[in-house]
Amino acid sequence: MTSTTAGTSADGRAAPPPSSKTKVALRGVSETMLITLRARADDARQPDPVLRDTWAADILDQLDYSRPPTLGEKAFFATVLSRARLFDSWTAEFLNAHPEATVLHLACGLDSRALRLAWGPRVRWIDIDMPEVVALRQKLLPDPAASGSDYRLVATSVTEASWLEDVPADRPTIVVMEGLLPYLKEAEVRQLLERICERFPSGQIMFDIVGATFLRLQALNRPIAKTGALMHFALDDGHDLEMMHPKLRVKDVLRIWQIPGREKFPWNLRLLLWVFSWLPGFRTTNSYMRYEF
Repeated sequence: MTSTTAGTSADGRAAPPPSSKTKVALRGVSETMLITLRARADDARQPDPVLRDTWAADILDQLDYSRPPTLGEKAFFATVLSRARLFDSWTAEFLNAHPEATVLHLACGLDSRALRLAWGPRVRWIDIDMPEVVALRQKLLPDPAASGSDYRLVATSVTEASWLEDVPADRPTIVVMEGLLPYLKEAEVRQLLERICERFPSGQIMFDIVGATFLRLQALNRPIAKTGALMHFALDDGHDLEMMHPKLRVKDVLRIWQIPGREKFPWNLRLLLWVFSWLPGFRTTNSYMRYEF
């Protein structure tokens, strides 16, 4: 029998030091947050970043996570960054108009929106995600509440009804759902929207959504497909959602080929989206929607 000493492998070579990085073993929808994290981290290291999310690069450096590049990853990252910047802009716009407001960031993942946006002392910010994601977030991200902000991090599924009962219904409320609704089933979407509209007196809801054609072809989105995550809900006409609750009113519907910042997309993605803009079914492949209630 061959004996070994501490720090030495069986063949006599020095064993590598134990990694100080946090191991992650997420699959499915939860893993998709790591792909969007990579997009923001890669962007932060560029000379002219789109989002300037310096927290993302720090978080990724702390994780023991890697995945080989996939076909279409660069194009996918470009859309992720433009989506995040648009939602940052819409959130900031709402908070400027409502300095006393509640922000509900559903399925927040490892997103640093609560850190990278300026929000006043009269704003209540609540980030919500699954318990395993919240545990990771608590380990990796600074806590905004440490500086005295009215901030809470809630560990639950957004489809559970009980968490909403603990949110005071005393202010205009903005609900941010980035990368969430496509992974819910239609009945879950309806129940979530109904509960939000019934709970709060007024506010806005923003989300990204795929079209019916994209839903059928989702396996072609290799960065997401490799996680095993499946999308279930699609929406082509934004006015269809108004039928889910009488308070819902469309404020904005932007298609992916209309999103601000698309001029920085890779040329082949710009060309593809131009073609999509002329094709029925593909015109609504990805959309960014904002509703008032």
